[in-house]
Amino acid sequence: MLKEKYATENGSIFRKLALGLVLMFMLIVLIFWWIYRLNVEDIQRELEKNKLSEVRFMSSQLSNQFEQVLMNTLTLSEDQSVRGYTYVLHYGNDFAKYKAKLELIEKLALNSASTSWNNTIILYYPDQKDTVSSDPQFSFRSFSMSKDPLDQWILHMNKDGTGYYSHLTKGHRGPMYIEIRISLDVLQKMMSD
Repeated sequence: MLKEKYATENGSIFRKLALGLVLMFMLIVLIFWWIYRLNVEDIQRELEKNKLSEVRFMSSQLSNQFEQVLMNTLTLSEDQSVRGYTYVLHYGNDFAKYKAKLELIEKLALNSASTSWNNTIILYYPDQKDTVSSDPQFSFRSFSMSKDPLDQWILHMNKDGTGYYSHLTKGHRGPMYIEIRISLDVLQKMMSD
């Protein structure tokens, strides 16, 4: 009888101990799970904050680059050879016109190369029906001026997925329009970097 009582007490002590260990183990698992969830949420918040900072930085970089290209071009419109080109077109002989155009093409190409983005600058002289560009394909073809609205960046997409952004503005002096074209390849390369 004593053995039975001792066995029952041992059995209940063993059960109590086993139950206590199981409850402790479950409590430890719950605590670790809760800490893990808190850490995962903290990490997710930090990642989101970092990604948002990267997007803001990239947006700022893009905006600065667009402004730099635009300012370089508007500064170029104040250049004496750019403004004097209309005079040469009006009063110069064919040789003077050709020479002035080649010099202007070279100046535009140098200006395009002075920025970190490869861009194309096109000068339209509607009164003289002439076009000069940093890209020779525009300089030696019949006059055709862009019909884009003034002072806005416009996206032009081709069916094959290529394209460019363009900005058309009026020159400060004289009847001249300036178009800047920036290839989407430049922007895609910047984004991938």
